[in-house]
Amino acid sequence: MLTNACPTCGTDLATVPGPSCPECGAAKGIPGVIAEGNGLFDSRPAFSETVGIDSNCLSYIIDVLEGVPEPADELARQKSALARLFFYRRETLWATPTVKAECLPIRNARRRALHESWMNVHFGPLPLNNPERVKTRAVELQAFHGDKDDCTILAEAEDMGFDVLLSYDEEFIDRLGKHSEVRLMKPAPYWESLKFPRGSPPSRMPAYGNPLGWQSWWRW
Repeated sequence: MLTNACPTCGTDLATVPGPSCPECGAAKGIPGVIAEGNGLFDSRPAFSETVGIDSNCLSYIIDVLEGVPEPADELARQKSALARLFFYRRETLWATPTVKAECLPIRNARRRALHESWMNVHFGPLPLNNPERVKTRAVELQAFHGDKDDCTILAEAEDMGFDVLLSYDEEFIDRLGKHSEVRLMKPAPYWESLKFPRGSPPSRMPAYGNPLGWQSWWRW
């Protein structure tokens, strides 16, 4: 965070998790624990694609912003790529209404609050243009994939004009990817397709005090 005090009400935020003040709801700094680029990074590639994320990707990005260590599980390659997509692209990653709804049953109250806070400040979701068409389209997609929520997320992504929807779920990608104009991809292939030169400066940096600032695994 850029300061320890809430810019709106003055509450001490030094030990408060999440991107917003618990007293007044104001965003901490620019937004959350992220310090934006300082304007010296104009040589970075600029992309206009709108990129969405499913609930598993959203949860991992929130973990990253809270200072999670380098991933070492079977999804390490995908998670590292997802972190780089957030830090190096100028545009944010967007959730959909169903992605947000999938976060509501999280049993751990602190973790659930972090999801709600980060989505309110940074990840959306964007509003739907045609909710009735989304319902119809989700039913159409269920002919190819039996997971209703996956189908609804893709229908929402289509409605909101996403170019890309990121997921770790191979069945989701394999079964629905060829039935939509939205490119349904894992994070690593999408990151590689952007062809950032090695050593490129990030668009965003962890703010002072975030443990991620002293780690190098997410840097390119």
